[in-house]
Formats: sequence, structure tokens, C-alpha cells
Amino acid sequence: MRLIFLLVPLLLAAVVHAQAPAHGDPTIKGQVYTVVAAPDLLAALRAAPAGTALAYSDIAVRGPLFAPTAAIDTVRARLQFERVVFLGEVALNNIVFASDVQLSDIEFQGGLSALRTRFAGAFGLVKSASRKHTSFKQAAFTGSADFSGTTFARMTSFIEADFN
Repeated sequence: MRLIFLLVPLLLAAVVHAQAPAHGDPTIKGQVYTVVAAPDLLAALRAAPAGTALAYSDIAVRGPLFAPTAAIDTVRARLQFERVVFLGEVALNNIVFASDVQLSDIEFQGGLSALRTRFAGAFGLVKSASRKHTSFKQAAFTGSADFSGTTFARMTSFIEADFN
């Protein structure tokens, strides 16, 4: 019985840290990315337990990523994304991120919306780019927030955002 309890956390850790299955390997601006379907990433965000890290690098996320319609209201795991291209629109509205969110060298080709989103840990969106609209309207950053080296190509809003 004790062996089962020891194996479950190991299996969860393997699932949480694994990349989602590839659906082709596109080359974008000379960089090869593993393609991940947006619903697969949403499922990983929903399932990742507190105290774990969800890490992705060198992936292209295909399709719109609408977290509110995927029944996600809280993401408990720490997020670490590097060299990720979101090919569709990303909507993370009305979500609580309970742990740190560190995003580096990220491209949002279809825009980013984090309307009324709460970031409870440190937040970093560094060396990144949003090619369309970007909204952090009414977002709350209770930890540090770092946007260094990030460019916003179109309309960007931080109206009523709260930086503690």
C-alpha cells in the first residue's frame, strides 16, 4: 500500500513536466518548434497540482487558447515557459495564478488578454512580444512584475491594473 502512495507523486511529476505530444515540427524564423494543440495545454494547466512546475520550451501552441471557456479559474502550478509561440489568440481572463509565472522569449501572434486576472506570485513576461492587442486591464499583481524587454505592437491596456 505504501508503494502505491510513493508512485503516484512520481507519476504526477512525470506528467506535469512532460511536453505535450507533438503534432508536427514547424520552423518559425529559423527555429524548430514542437506543435502543441491549445486544448492539450489547457488540460495541462487545469490538471497541474500545487507545488509543481509546468515547464515548456521550444513549442508552438496551435489554436486559440481560451482558458475561461475551458473551466479554468485557478492555475496552481508554477509556470516556466521559454521560447513559446502562441499562434492564436490567448485569453486568460478572470483566472488566479496561485504561483509564480515566468515567461521568457514568448510570442503572442494573436494577442493576449489577461482581463481581471490575479497573479499571486512573481510575474515575468520578459524578452517577449505581442503582435496584436494586449490587455492586463484590472489585473492584480501581488508579487513582483517584470516586463523588461517586451514589446507590444498594438493597443495595450493596463487600465486599473494593481501593482502591489
